[in-house]
Amino acid sequence: MKALTTLVVILLICFLKSIYANEGGHDHDHEEEHETETVLATTLTSIMAASNTSMTFNDVNNLANRMIPNRTCASCSSCTTASYVFNTLNLTHTAAIDAHNFGKAAVVIVYSVTHEGWDRVCNSTTNMNPGDFKYLLDQFLQDYGNVTAQRMSREGIIKLLNKVNEEYGPSHPNTMGRKCFNADSVIEKEDVFHHGKLHPATEISPRILQRLAQGLCINNVTAPHKDHFEEILEAINASSKVVMTYQDFTTLTMKITSNKKCNNCTSCTIASYVYKSMGLATTQTLNETNFPTAAMVTTYTLLPEGWALVCNQTAQSNPGSPDNYSHKLLHEFGNETRMQYSTVGIIKMLNEINGTYGINHPPDGRKCFSATTLLAVKNDSTSSHSGHNHHHDHSGHSHRRRRSGDHHDHSSHANITVANNKWYNASAIFVPLIEKLVKGQCIQSSITSDGHDHTNHTNNLPEQAFFQRNLFETYATNGRVNLTGLQNLMIKLNIGSASTTNPGHTDPHDHSGH
Repeated sequence: MKALTTLVVILLICFLKSIYANEGGHDHDHEEEHETETVLATTLTSIMAASNTSMTFNDVNNLANRMIPNRTCASCSSCTTASYVFNTLNLTHTAAIDAHNFGKAAVVIVYSVTHEGWDRVCNSTTNMNPGDFKYLLDQFLQDYGNVTAQRMSREGIIKLLNKVNEEYGPSHPNTMGRKCFNADSVIEKEDVFHHGKLHPATEISPRILQRLAQGLCINNVTAPHKDHFEEILEAINASSKVVMTYQDFTTLTMKITSNKKCNNCTSCTIASYVYKSMGLATTQTLNETNFPTAAMVTTYTLLPEGWALVCNQTAQSNPGSPDNYSHKLLHEFGNETRMQYSTVGIIKMLNEINGTYGINHPPDGRKCFSATTLLAVKNDSTSSHSGHNHHHDHSGHSHRRRRSGDHHDHSSHANITVANNKWYNASAIFVPLIEKLVKGQCIQSSITSDGHDHTNHTNNLPEQAFFQRNLFETYATNGRVNLTGLQNLMIKLNIGSASTTNPGHTDPHDHSGH
């Protein structure tokens, strides 16, 4: 009897466990279904689709254009991302993608963003007959996961995001203030630290696609500026090892500029200018997250036109947002369409900064740096990659499709030649630059055609930027030299005569200024 009772208890326990397991499994399936519906709805909202429950043929093309604007197939006008996706899923073009097949569609769409996927989209044969989803998934997992397990690892997700970012990154760069995502943010929170766990591609791809539709940048590096920021705090003897106070920031800027002050505005400082630009009160602190923005604006103030604005009371009271300075720097030293800086542009920028900085930080016996060493140490944001460890420059490859409206690269100058010119995100430049400047390192600024840095110790004259900076400070208004300033400069240099500097006099034959 006792044995029978024990057997009944055991059977009851097994029965209850089976019920619990089934209910738990149903709950998990329900959670996955709910997540897919939510992700699909968010993605559709981002592209302003008519529905928030299903994605049409046109919606897929709109999504593709949002991710990479003006990307078209040169050899096949009828080939589109939508036709490739719908043919892969064996759907008619009048059908729609709902939550049930959104996971599969997301895998195909994300794959189509990569260079390899786009080649299949633009091939009329593979676009019309791409094979079924199982075939594409195996190809996908062969590159970014495990075909046998039919899953993706964290490393595979990182590799996929890096590959996607080669095409997606130039349109959605990792600039200051932009929200980014990485592999960990698309993995469920409880799985982030389980690096060995594998994830279904149909779960990961929708999360990636949702973020791409929202225009988030991709940054696979965690806290890229932490080491630099800590070094800067130590260099200025900051009161904290975690944050930088306004007084600390003032110390930093004064140390870089060797206590240089504005001649006509004693209350105008770089620190106050940067804080106002960022909309910060002097009681607020800077940290490793917002310091890159401060570093970018600070770098601009070290240029001749930037210093002129710092010393202008009107500009001090309303300096404009950091985005304004991001565009100015890109226009002068990079490419506004790519939203990246070239090696040549960075060299030019360092030369201009050194026009004033170099006077108080000569190379004699001092540790120096160049554009090459600045970009080589602890910086992985080269080319179109936002923060991974690949430094291949794809800007000259045929697969990099030129978007309509591309601007010319303003950083190209005939008198500067550098081997292997590359492209860098802002995150690779400004914080490391401020670290080196605050440590008092000198700038090697002379570049020869062999692409190496050579400092000319025989020429004791300041750089051209030194004269530019002082001219801006004395004769410029709001960063520009107007007619009155030009007349005052001509009088100071004793150029021309009273008649030639009279704004009311025009002489078509006057060449005194030539």
